[in-house]
Amino acid sequence: MSAIRRAVVGPIVVATLAVAIALPLLLVNGGDGSYSCRGSAIVDLVHPEAQENASFRGNFFDSGWQCNRQAREQSAAAGGVLLVGFLVSSTWARRRRRQLKRAV
Repeated sequence: MSAIRRAVVGPIVVATLAVAIALPLLLVNGGDGSYSCRGSAIVDLVHPEAQENASFRGNFFDSGWQCNRQAREQSAAAGGVLLVGFLVSSTWARRRRRQLKRAV
């Protein structure tokens, strides 16, 4: 395997793993046994479910509010995973390129 190819493969694998970990967080928003959300976390972010006011939630369970909250939390987690994955990937690629330039 050539040195250039080795320099590229590692960062691509890290970026692919970050996407593979983040996708389930974005594509699933199921709730638990007491309620169910209508779509994925991405759908609930773009088109939030209707929710009641805080005084209603003080006395009753609001599945719309819970689904929207869960979608925001899962999207934030997926964003964090993607950010870390791509930062590690880009740092690794930059260091490998510098090593290749020094070797030549």
